[in-house]
This record gives sequence, structure tokens and C-alpha cells, in this order.
Amino acid sequence: MNIQVHADRGPHTGPDTGSGPRVTPGTRRRRPRRPSGGVLPRTLPWESAMSRMWPGTKVICLMVLTTALLLRPTWSTLATVGVVLLAGSLAARVPPSALPRLPLWFWSGIVGGMVGATLGGGLWIFVRSLVLAALVVWGSMLLIWSTRPEHLTPAFRTLMAPLRLVRLPVDEWAASMGLALRGLPTLRDEAGAVADTARLRSGGRPDIGVRPALRLLVDVVTATLSSASRRAADTGRAMTLRGGVPAPTREQVHVGWRDAVALGATTCATVLVVLVSVGLVPDPLHLLGVA
Repeated sequence: MNIQVHADRGPHTGPDTGSGPRVTPGTRRRRPRRPSGGVLPRTLPWESAMSRMWPGTKVICLMVLTTALLLRPTWSTLATVGVVLLAGSLAARVPPSALPRLPLWFWSGIVGGMVGATLGGGLWIFVRSLVLAALVVWGSMLLIWSTRPEHLTPAFRTLMAPLRLVRLPVDEWAASMGLALRGLPTLRDEAGAVADTARLRSGGRPDIGVRPALRLLVDVVTATLSSASRRAADTGRAMTLRGGVPAPTREQVHVGWRDAVALGATTCATVLVVLVSVGLVPDPLHLLGVA
């Protein structure tokens, strides 16, 4: 066996392929752990069919689908909206690694809730409510995955333009939404930094009791809110010195065939839900014997 020595990498065995750091024989390379917790989603760094759509179209589709879920939360409605969201996720090319890794206490609460619902005779009601909440969160995350926060503010201003007829402060509302969306990454980083600090102070032990976990959660929320309030006060003073709310920028709405496909799919899903609800179309899940 030939042993080659490099000044910058140290001794290693075998040919030099330049493919990264060398691993000593007999040791296993450790993969980086994904952080657990309710992590806020990030905008995906690549172009897709969803990202090329006008943000207002995605907001309209999300509002219509969410309204259908809340007004008629049946299994057929959940399945229809789930199919539309799955198609949108495939169009946005969302990888499995973008999904947040929920902590153990969340799944423990779900299992406890299912046990309690089973004892009370409402298991399927609990499961249906859980699926409904998951679909609403999924749609919101899909909007953030495929849209940059700075692009949502002009879209909100354009969608709320008819409210100017009744003298509502549309520009101020849109500016507040834009500031809130831009502050989400900062809030996420602050919460992550506080959680990491608390984890280091506790010795990095994940198996803590219920009371220490609740105390840690209160500390993280308190520190995050304190930092957010301080940053909000600084932003307000800076806006006051610069003359208040900035003047709105005129948005150029670009609607293409992708927007037409998204609106058509949402319309078809909504019409199907309405026809099933009034009895003009039989419920496909009843035909399959599922519901």
C-alpha cells in the first residue's frame, strides 16, 4: 500500500481524488443532524413553475382552497385539496429535506390526543381535524417555498386595491405586511440562536423532563419576543426619521399560462366540492367505501 503525504491534508491512503476530506479507516463519517422544532420555511433557491407565477395568483388559490376546507371539512374536500397541493408541490420541486422536523413532544401530544379521542368516541373527528390543519399549514408553506417575501407585498397591495374605494389604508396595510414578512427570517434566526444557547447551557441533553422543557420553551419565547420588540422599535424609529411609510411602488402584473393552469385547477376543485356538497355529484369516497 502506497502512503502519500500532503502538506495541507496530512497522510492518507490510496489515490488522490480531491473529493473532500479524508476519513481515517475504521471511523464512520457522521452526518449533520437536522434541527428539530417548528422551523419556519425558507424560499427555495431555484426556479420552478410555481416561482414563475404571479404571487397574487397563488394567494387567490390559497384563499379559495382554505375557504373550501373551512366551510366543508369532509373527507372528499380534504382529498381534493390534498391533490391540488400535491400537484403544486411537485410543480415547485419541493424536496423532502425542506419539510420541518417536528420534535418528539409534538408527536407525543398527537398520540395522546388520539388516545383521548378514541376513549371519547371521536377518533375520526380528531384525525379529520388534524388533516385539515396539516393541509392549511401545507398551503401556507407552499406559498413561502415558491415566493420571496419582498414579492408578496406588491401582490397584497394589488389584490387589496378595490378597498381604496371605501377609503381604507391599503398602502399602510401592505407596508405592514411587507415588514412582517421581512422580519420572519430575523425572528427565525433569533429563535434558533436562543434555542442553541439554552441547549448549550443544559449540556446538550435532549432527554430533559417535562418541567425543564416547558421552562426552556418559556425562556425561548420570552427572549425571542424581547428581541423582536427591540428590532420593531428600531425599525419604527428609522421609518419615522425617513418620513414614515415609504411610497408604494407600482407593480407590473405578469400573468401567463402557469397562472391560468393554477386558477383552472383551483376552480375545478372548488366546483367539485360544491357539486358533491349539494348532491349533484356522488361522493367518490362513498363509492369506494372509504367514507
